[in-house]
Amino acid sequence: DTATSSSWNYPVYYVSLILLGPAGIKRCFEMSAALSGFGNAPVSKGLVVATVGASIFAQAARASHRHTPSVLHAASQLIVFRNPGELLFGAFLLYYFRVIERQTGSAKFGAFTLVTTGISAALHYAFTRLTRFPQAAVSGPYGLLFACFVQYFFNVPSTSKFMVLGCRLSDKSFLYLAGAQLLLSGGTASLLAGGAGIVAGLLYRFNVVGLKKLRLPSAVTRFLGRTLGPLLQDSRPPQILQAGQQPAAAGRGPAAPGTRAQAAPRGLAAGGLGSAAAVAAALPQPSPEALQQLMAMGFERGQAVRALQATNNDVNAAISLLLG
Repeated sequence: DTATSSSWNYPVYYVSLILLGPAGIKRCFEMSAALSGFGNAPVSKGLVVATVGASIFAQAARASHRHTPSVLHAASQLIVFRNPGELLFGAFLLYYFRVIERQTGSAKFGAFTLVTTGISAALHYAFTRLTRFPQAAVSGPYGLLFACFVQYFFNVPSTSKFMVLGCRLSDKSFLYLAGAQLLLSGGTASLLAGGAGIVAGLLYRFNVVGLKKLRLPSAVTRFLGRTLGPLLQDSRPPQILQAGQQPAAAGRGPAAPGTRAQAAPRGLAAGGLGSAAAVAAALPQPSPEALQQLMAMGFERGQAVRALQATNNDVNAAISLLLG
């Protein structure tokens, strides 16, 4: 399977780099940075820390030819990536998918993580047994990642569209391209594991046997928040949008000339008019399309309206404010 993996992996890797290009790679990092760290996502933080730490430890153990107990080796297959390339793409995707945890809450996302990982592992095992397909050696949380892709496809709207080589793409295309790279990185092994994850994600999406009702115990989420909270914490204080408040868009720096809609009028800032109605009237009206996108991501209408008004209808900046 190593030869198959290499023959599949490198062409996809180079095609990914060509299609992404410098602008695409920059866009990927901008999309991830806009979600402002691991705030309100302790389960995602635990997954990233466990996956990266265990993968580095496992690679160091292999390099030193240390023997790993069979039980520990079998358990590590669910979180340990076997090479740095897969770890890079896998960790990036796990980090980005924290947006799903923020949409659903840590208790529900934690249950989703356990359920889809278990279902995908069972499907993968059953397929190889029933079809007598050669047991494919794959390592890493492929099932969880591709189950997350299902939720990402259905629940997270695109915020921008553009043309590349005559093809109309959206900002979500970069995540799908990274997923395709990971899916094909291990040949048939990663294809089977990723396919099992997609099936598990669909079963969860359509609430088969009430899977969406499951929740992680609140004690577990509190424990993760208290133990992992101080790690990798965003040092910026969260911005709370109030009526009439006009925080600057995250990462944008000073306002460009002509963008007067982002600053409250002097009389309002000084309390000259003193009425909420006057404050609301002076702010820019939110775009219906942008408002629909934010509400589809799970934000309340009032929060989405204030965020869009504060960022002059910039959807990415509004998401950053709401999640920050």
